[in-house]
Amino acid sequence: MKRAQFIKLSLWGGISLQIPLFFSCENEPYLPLTKNQAETLKKILLILFPVDNYGPSANDFSAFEFIVQILNDAFYDPEQKNFLLKGFDSLENDCLSKTNKNFLECTDIERDNLIKVLSKENNSIKNWLSFLISLIIEALLSDPIYGGNTNAMAYLWLEHKPGLPPANNLLKYPEILIRKIENP
Repeated sequence: MKRAQFIKLSLWGGISLQIPLFFSCENEPYLPLTKNQAETLKKILLILFPVDNYGPSANDFSAFEFIVQILNDAFYDPEQKNFLLKGFDSLENDCLSKTNKNFLECTDIERDNLIKVLSKENNSIKNWLSFLISLIIEALLSDPIYGGNTNAMAYLWLEHKPGLPPANNLLKYPEILIRKIENP
């Protein structure tokens, strides 16, 4: 086999190995979360920031998408990412021991009651929920360029005037951090 043929075959082989990964990522926009973790997170976010008449819900300001973005951020603290991911296992184990069901099998009322009970009885779940609330607030108050605070709805809801200059593609995280690393 000639070198040119070998390179072409290697290139096509490499590309063909990436196709399943490409399609799996396309069908799972919530990576690195599993499908169950993603659905669990969505349910918990609505327990913590529900749909009501008092303000926007977690869905309204894209808290889920914001958290997924954080989990995919190369600069975000790996220990905090790990803490967030391990919290799903703790919640699932506690849910099974209390209800004999998986979290997603519970009704909305059962899930709400379970979160209330666990937040009082279990310090690790309490800390995990506290961390989630911090991320929700960050999603709520962040500049919309970062994926949360959809259409700046929190600014309107809170009658808040954000700082100037507003973030843009040149002045946003992580681009500004990358430029600082490249040009110390």
